[in-house]
Amino acid sequence: MSDEMPYESTRYDELTGKKLEIWQESFSRSLKEAVESFEPDVVLTHHLWLLTALVREAFPELPVFAFSHGSDLRQMEKNGKHRLKVINSCRKLDGIFALNDFQKRRICEFYDVSPEMIKITGAGYDRNCFNEHDSEAARKPGQIVYAGKISKAKGVKSLLDAFEIVSSRRPGAELCIAGSGKGMEYDSLAGRANKMKGVRLMGNMDQCELAKLFRQSGVFALPSFYEGLPLVLVEAAACGMKLVVSELGGLKDWFGQEMMASQNSITVSLPRMVSVDKPLKQDENDYAQRFADAISTQIDRASGTEDSSIRKEFVKRKSWESVFDEIEKHIDAKFE
Repeated sequence: MSDEMPYESTRYDELTGKKLEIWQESFSRSLKEAVESFEPDVVLTHHLWLLTALVREAFPELPVFAFSHGSDLRQMEKNGKHRLKVINSCRKLDGIFALNDFQKRRICEFYDVSPEMIKITGAGYDRNCFNEHDSEAARKPGQIVYAGKISKAKGVKSLLDAFEIVSSRRPGAELCIAGSGKGMEYDSLAGRANKMKGVRLMGNMDQCELAKLFRQSGVFALPSFYEGLPLVLVEAAACGMKLVVSELGGLKDWFGQEMMASQNSITVSLPRMVSVDKPLKQDENDYAQRFADAISTQIDRASGTEDSSIRKEFVKRKSWESVFDEIEKHIDAKFE
């Protein structure tokens, strides 16, 4: 759904004319085969964007519920070519699942749907994989982890800037970057990271490998300029990590007052933005400094003892089992 993916892809603003026709024909054929073979009672789709619009129009007789993850709202802001078609179709959905109240308000605004149509469920994590059990090695409080796409929009440049400050204060600090990217931007960021002392590019990692890294590390850093609500924050917290995260919209509602006020997480105010995911250049240094200060604080906290009760209660509410119960209740209510 993003304009920059870590593999060969076509941007949605390029999907017009013959390309759009081929895309529609291909998905329509596959969707028809799936519905005929599976005979579903309900269809669940992801992202309030073109594919969900196509599903709604292709199967008017079936109940269709859609999950918004945030990147669809980003496309609505940046890409006007498909906006009207998406709005007209998404207004006919039987229900929408949102990550938080902030996102719910934006969906109402962008798609002109009633609040009653939207259920806040959040996102769920796999507690069988992401947990504090079976720690394979002692935790390193000064080991910082970022997991995600390697791009400027995700704040990776700012994270490298912040780590230079942190490592000047704490020579033993390490930064592990899990993920990948593509193109000149990735090459530039990866090239810089490879030259920095204490920085390791881990590449793409499967869930169990990532969980193992989390259990061995002290601080999880997410400097992104735009996100829905990244599940990786819950996964990192479930593995016992301290969090440093940019002040994303809806984060306070999703985390809850206790988690926000605890020593488990620090939110860092964003710089002023030129566009939805591009910071004002003159604010970048101050943002990196704030992020470095927060990381340093969390390294200190990871080095000490903690009251884990607030963090554990937070992640308990975010398990897939809890989230699915809410989804199932909402769908069942539509058929009563």
